[in-house]
Amino acid sequence: MGNRKSHVNAVNSFTTLQALQVPDAPSVDQERSGEDRNEEDVTLIWLDVQRDATDEETNKMKAMLRLINDYVLFYQDQETCLEYVGVIQKEKIFLILSGSASLPFLELVHDLKQVDSVFIFGQYHEEDRIDSLMVKYPKIIGIYDEIYQLRLIIRKTMDLLEKQTAAFSLYDQKQKATRDLSKESGSFLFFQLFKDVLLNMEQTIEAKREMIAKCRDYYRSNKKELANIESFQTTYKATEAIQWYTKDSFVYRLINKALRTEDIQALYTFRFYIIDLCTSLEKKCKELKKRQKEEANPILKLYRGLKQTKEEILILKENVGNLMSTNGYLSSSRLRTVAYDFAKKPSKRSDIEAVLFEITVDIQAVEKIILADVAEFSDFPNEAEVLFDLGAAFKIDSVKYDDEDKLWLIVTSATDKGAELANEYIEFQKKKVAESNIVLMFGHLLADMGEYIKSQQYFENVLRGRPNDEEVACVYHNIGRAHRLKGEYDHSLENYQKAYDMHSNARPPRLVSAAKTLNGMGILYNERHNHDEALNYLTRALKMYEKALQRKHADIAGTLNNIGNVYRDQGRYDLALQYLKRAQKINEDTLPPNHPNIALTYNNIGNVYYKRSDYKTALDYYNKALKLKEKALPADHPDIARGLNNIGLVYYSNGDYDTALEYYTKSLLMSEKSLPDKHPFHETIQTNIKLAKEKRPATENDIIVTPL
Repeated sequence: MGNRKSHVNAVNSFTTLQALQVPDAPSVDQERSGEDRNEEDVTLIWLDVQRDATDEETNKMKAMLRLINDYVLFYQDQETCLEYVGVIQKEKIFLILSGSASLPFLELVHDLKQVDSVFIFGQYHEEDRIDSLMVKYPKIIGIYDEIYQLRLIIRKTMDLLEKQTAAFSLYDQKQKATRDLSKESGSFLFFQLFKDVLLNMEQTIEAKREMIAKCRDYYRSNKKELANIESFQTTYKATEAIQWYTKDSFVYRLINKALRTEDIQALYTFRFYIIDLCTSLEKKCKELKKRQKEEANPILKLYRGLKQTKEEILILKENVGNLMSTNGYLSSSRLRTVAYDFAKKPSKRSDIEAVLFEITVDIQAVEKIILADVAEFSDFPNEAEVLFDLGAAFKIDSVKYDDEDKLWLIVTSATDKGAELANEYIEFQKKKVAESNIVLMFGHLLADMGEYIKSQQYFENVLRGRPNDEEVACVYHNIGRAHRLKGEYDHSLENYQKAYDMHSNARPPRLVSAAKTLNGMGILYNERHNHDEALNYLTRALKMYEKALQRKHADIAGTLNNIGNVYRDQGRYDLALQYLKRAQKINEDTLPPNHPNIALTYNNIGNVYYKRSDYKTALDYYNKALKLKEKALPADHPDIARGLNNIGLVYYSNGDYDTALEYYTKSLLMSEKSLPDKHPFHETIQTNIKLAKEKRPATENDIIVTPL
């Protein structure tokens, strides 16, 4: 049967997704092992329960499909295929179903968000059934009986998917540069800092070799891409970075995937090329600004057409007035008609809407926004493409539905506020960790986002880059910190000890850095419930800080706070309050009135009174802490969720189970919005909800988790 009219189902992703290893798939064509990770944005899956995976015709068809998309998997077993599809999170799935026996599989996978498009391949003579299938399952692009038709429509659908999709990060401007950044705000800062981090790294021929070796290994059985990689190795020049990005090749696909998913390992591998691309865009930006100035036209109007889900549009509506940035390079057009056409490509899906972004850029008002005309390098110069560099930030001015054009109009304006927020974070980190090296700060940001594995991987990559002696010690400290946050205490101590030895043996000794490492070791021993050893390390850290710093310093307050927490855990409540109130006095004397660290110490003092069963005083401190957090932090910040949980604990302990349940429920709803799915806090609060629902007097068998 001939080609049916196709449609594209492209959606936008706002979430930061963690790397996920997929399981082995025994019935999968082993040109791609189930252990291989897809480095591109699309996984092409072909299910045919009747076809032999090894026959000559099948192999020819697979080879042809790999010319479109390298990651092609062939399945004969529906159950194994379903298992694989179910764990995919970072890619869009294009699903080919052939043979009538494969059609029931649609019922199982059609509504999964990772399944973007479905292609039916084969000869079908039941016209009525085919029409009803396409009505029932709108993700079906078409039904094809010739492989060349299938190949063409998959290529077309994939091209549209690339043009109609973008991943964004949002920044709530109440967010402070402190611990437990919300997921969205952390991702926003990630891209504000990432480019500066790369530009501070040395660009070497070894970095180019590393990138090429990685690409060759990944595309080891793809002749088309191996030829592109060979061409890149022999002909690439830094001045051609933009041309390579606009080509349909491995460069565009692998780098965009790495940026969208914030894949630290892959981004480090591609640092050589990304530096060149950023540098080239900056040069072209100067040309654009000069031309606009000569034409006395400082205001640029640019457009981007997308498909977005209703939920994602709602998120944008709720963030009018806040900032957004794209997770990577943003392609736009000077021509509204080009973007409009992409937005209005027909789709039968009821869960997505046409969206047109209107971007205003005042080139006289913004200095940090880098954008460049790249139409001359594009295969489609009539699209008048303008490319934004990494870290471009935009204020969301309005989100309205246009009844005439039947699409959502998102009006935004380019702003330097993103760069200002990045600088605020840098200044905060300088005070917090006594480091001014942005390469090290970026790893801190990853940990602040809760991305402990990525933080560890990042610092291990930095270590391989042969930093100087002081940086090596700081890197060991941060690797130790990442291991501690993951609960890997032996590895943590090993790296902490290396850092401490290097700092203390330096001439002169680096006292502040050494004290910071002792402080980390003290926290570790307390987490291991070795309170005596924790006090030993924390007391040494305090003495070292007091020798090197002013008496009223944030690091001293932080260590006093940690000592107070150890005494609390030992049941020595008077000593705990003594140290915590010393920390509070320093914070109140040196920090702004609504600073989160003041709320943190209020919370810890409340914890001591809670442990003493002085619930009235505990509640007073918890409420003080919550009030400050609500002023200083975004509405769904994890610290607010912790505060709600602690207040719930007080009401539970007083026998007011209904009020306790009310606070617990608010806490859980908030934490589910701002923390990763598997974060241990979810289990903590769910345990407390279960106990409150039982509505019975506490017994010795009840488990009430210590306040947080």
